[in-house]
Amino acid sequence: MDAYISTVDDIMKNPSDSLAFSVKVSTIQAPESIMDNEKTIWDWAREGQVERVLERLQDVHARDDTTMTLLHWASDRNHLELAKALIDKGANVNDQTLDGETPLYLAAVQDHIEIGQLLIRNGADAELRTCDGECVNDVASEAFKKCL
Repeated sequence: MDAYISTVDDIMKNPSDSLAFSVKVSTIQAPESIMDNEKTIWDWAREGQVERVLERLQDVHARDDTTMTLLHWASDRNHLELAKALIDKGANVNDQTLDGETPLYLAAVQDHIEIGQLLIRNGADAELRTCDGECVNDVASEAFKKCL
């Protein structure tokens, strides 16, 4: 255990010496595993199940209890085909959550470059700011920024 703590301490003191800080994982928690017959459109969107989402789609602008749209989930989880389908159905690429996060902002945080390119091609505004005053350029990697 002491060796583990020492290693973590070294990483925290010198993060540039470690690859541990190059991995980006969604901070949005996935629900525990549930049976297919109990899943909602939101569950299917988080899983990237395009056909199941489209079968259940009633309002492409609907929001879940976190104020995210289906396009927010597709962007956060890197589900390119689902994002394309939702945009084709009229999803607003500039919808903001209660915290001001757009689908493009979530794609930037996760470094999902193809999703970012799709959103930009469809009119996403990289200058929109969150409630904390951040925009896409504040959270995007250099590779993501080059593709915008």
